[in-house]
Amino acid sequence: MSHSLANDHIPSAQDMGPDAGPIAGVPAGANNWLDLALESFERDGYCLFRNAVDPALCDEVVADYNRFLTDNADVAADHVDQLGRHLRLVNFHLASDAAMRMGATTRPLAFLDAAFGARAGIYSSLFFEYSTEQIVHRDSPFFETIPRNLYAGMWFALEDIDPRSGPLFVHAGGQLIDCEPDAATAEARQRFPDLEGDALVGAALDIYYRNIHDAANARAAPTQLPIRKGDAVVWHALAPHGGAPAVDRSLTRRSMVFHCTPEDVQVYQQSVFFLHDGKPLPPRYGYMTSHGRQVARSGGTAFQR
Repeated sequence: MSHSLANDHIPSAQDMGPDAGPIAGVPAGANNWLDLALESFERDGYCLFRNAVDPALCDEVVADYNRFLTDNADVAADHVDQLGRHLRLVNFHLASDAAMRMGATTRPLAFLDAAFGARAGIYSSLFFEYSTEQIVHRDSPFFETIPRNLYAGMWFALEDIDPRSGPLFVHAGGQLIDCEPDAATAEARQRFPDLEGDALVGAALDIYYRNIHDAANARAAPTQLPIRKGDAVVWHALAPHGGAPAVDRSLTRRSMVFHCTPEDVQVYQQSVFFLHDGKPLPPRYGYMTSHGRQVARSGGTAFQR
């Protein structure tokens, strides 16, 4: 079984506007769209899929989300930010068959079969009502796999993304930046010799993200992706990305994000990313099957700060 993403040598595509084919930058009707998409993903660390899902399915997911808010009104009211906006909702695919179908049955997951060199499954998901406005970062510390980087993010736009809402951005080619967690851990130990456990991991994470921020901005300016309802973006574990600051923070930016690995590949978190000693690790969770895909039993549906 070949896991091609484990080599940190990755794929992408440049947007060619509204008349582009199913992969941004790939002409409509191209017979070798998968090869071209893989080349794009390897070059830039991400791939933008046009019309990846039917807009009607996007509407189903949003309707399910609104019902979830109504059915869980007391909990939802306790999980809002200072502007009264709902926080991100973890593992919504376990509460919405429409969301599960979006992750398990559409073209981007089939693309990941080819990118991983193995059948892809779903580890977890997030529903976002608003932009994260998150600074540039990599997902890898929170989605550690063994071997490393057998993970990809899969992001679906549930509405046309207003450029004032805080669009998704990426640093093309940033997956190739050499920034090892061991170096961040060593620096944290040197700077903070009294720290250990979670405190040491937190210090190493801050150092790692500082280095990624600086290196990504030195390598390439961030690209804000022009994304419409039904489009999807797949990015590599090491692709630097984030949410641009929202000009109008009242604007929604509804999206569904899936965290994917090859089937049977377990996901660990930042303590393993920074402190793993190389010894075999026990599995963290089991699996279920939905719509023909393996889905991790990685926790329930809940709001997350």
